[in-house]
Amino acid sequence: MQQDWKFGLRQVFKTTPDFAKWIFRVVLYITTMLSIVVNVIPEIPEPIRAAITKYSLYAVTLVHSFSKLFGIEVKPIFLKPSKNVTRNP
Repeated sequence: MQQDWKFGLRQVFKTTPDFAKWIFRVVLYITTMLSIVVNVIPEIPEPIRAAITKYSLYAVTLVHSFSKLFGIEVKPIFLKPSKNVTRNP
């Protein structure tokens, strides 16, 4: 299904498209796993460990911010009542 999405500051309060949500989730999961692995392995020096953790946090923040700048205009759906509807008293 083709969705008509837009990008910009005016889209912040509109619905975020699914592809932007999934990109954010993938980046979040990868950086979380990377941070866990880096902190579990004792052979990694502390400055490198701190840099990896810091830059993974920057990546998550950046991708999340960009994902909120995508928006979909949700148009209300008006349903017409059927002519064959009978009401029971």
